[in-house]
Amino acid sequence: MDGHFDVNSLGLMNASNSFILLLRVRNRIFGVPFGYGYSVLDRSKIEPSFGLKVTLNVIDPQRIETLDTRNIDLVTKQRRTHVTVGSTVSELGLNQNIDWVRFVSGKPVSKDFATKLSGSDPLSITTDVYLGDLGSLSKDLLQKIHLDEYKKQFKLRSRSD
Repeated sequence: MDGHFDVNSLGLMNASNSFILLLRVRNRIFGVPFGYGYSVLDRSKIEPSFGLKVTLNVIDPQRIETLDTRNIDLVTKQRRTHVTVGSTVSELGLNQNIDWVRFVSGKPVSKDFATKLSGSDPLSITTDVYLGDLGSLSKDLLQKIHLDEYKKQFKLRSRSD
């Protein structure tokens, strides 16, 4: 950049801080990434469909915002459907006979828990929580993955069903 830009005189600096906070909760390890910390996670260590099941157990079935599906057929079709207003599974055009749900995003039934959840294998959750409360949030998430609400409400097939 010498000769083209004099960035030293401007005092500009580019920095990106990334890290992963590891929490041991009930003989499991939760990785809470900040910044680009997620990029160093070993994807083979992530529980399959954890984020998908938690999200489907918690979101309001009337307020789904995004749905990624893939069909299993001679010609595979992948599709992402995103709506501006929360919708139902049927409004998103899911064919429950051939579509395999890979990702879902939506608003939860209770705003006390979170304001938005998105999940496939990993989970993304938008919520107000203090750093010291991440352990109890992780315990709540472990309880929510074992619920069967998603089977009643959505009747979806995921990779681990």
